[in-house]
Amino acid sequence: QRDKERKAKKEAARTEKQMELQRFFKVQTERKVKAKQKAEDHLAQQRMRFEEKDRQKELRAVEHQEAKRRGQERMLAKSQAKQEHRDGVREQFQVMEEAKRRQLERRDFENEQRLLGYQLMKYGEQCAQQEQVALRERKLKKALDDVRRRQEDEREAIAAHIQSKD
Repeated sequence: QRDKERKAKKEAARTEKQMELQRFFKVQTERKVKAKQKAEDHLAQQRMRFEEKDRQKELRAVEHQEAKRRGQERMLAKSQAKQEHRDGVREQFQVMEEAKRRQLERRDFENEQRLLGYQLMKYGEQCAQQEQVALRERKLKKALDDVRRRQEDEREAIAAHIQSKD
């Protein structure tokens, strides 16, 4: 009977240990599942934050490009108005419009705009100088022709006077 009791006690202790082990493993498994879920939730939140940051960055980039484009268009419009007022030459604006389209396509707008503005200013100055030189040449030629005509008239008058005396 003692033997049976000892065996029963051992069996109860063994069963108790097994139950304890099962509870321990159950708790460990639950902890692992919770930790895994927590890690997945954290990763999902991180991913969402990164995606939101990327969206915000893209939005800012688009807004920046738009503002830059508007600013560049404003600068170009001012440049065009000044050039038109200075020269009154329409052909240069067609060139600038074409250059503007190319610049917007290449998105290298700002540097091209500065270069084009400088070149147009120099071209305008060159045109103005050429016009002034041509105008001076015409005036000088006319004055020279007038002097020659007067000299010729004076010679004819003198010749006529001399002939009338003879």
